[in-house]
Amino acid sequence: MASKKTEDVDGADQSGAKKAAAKKAAPAKQAAATKPATDEKPAGEKAMEFTEESEKALNTRLQSFIDRIERLEEEKKALGDDIKEIYSEAKGTGYDSKIIRKIVQIRKMDANKRKEEEALLETYMAELGMI
Repeated sequence: MASKKTEDVDGADQSGAKKAAAKKAAPAKQAAATKPATDEKPAGEKAMEFTEESEKALNTRLQSFIDRIERLEEEKKALGDDIKEIYSEAKGTGYDSKIIRKIVQIRKMDANKRKEEEALLETYMAELGMI
């Protein structure tokens, strides 16, 4: 009887091995069916061509942005130097450059916001006995 069990087990192993081989072959058959014809490029290669062209365009565009920013930074520095020169000139004629800067700052502000801040400043200064 022991030999019969071994045969059954061996028979089961063989049929199980056949089933496993069939399962492994099924994905291979599906993969072969989905392979492109030899004339066509795989989708990955088409995407790489598109990506290379896009990358060149993006690099050109990025370089353009950087060039424009650098040019504007140079202009901003030149304007800053001009403004410093004007403050120095005003100081040379007897004006206080700190007060001129404060006036420029105040003039940039919205009129309502400026009035509100002035009122608060006056209130705080009055509470501290400064006015």
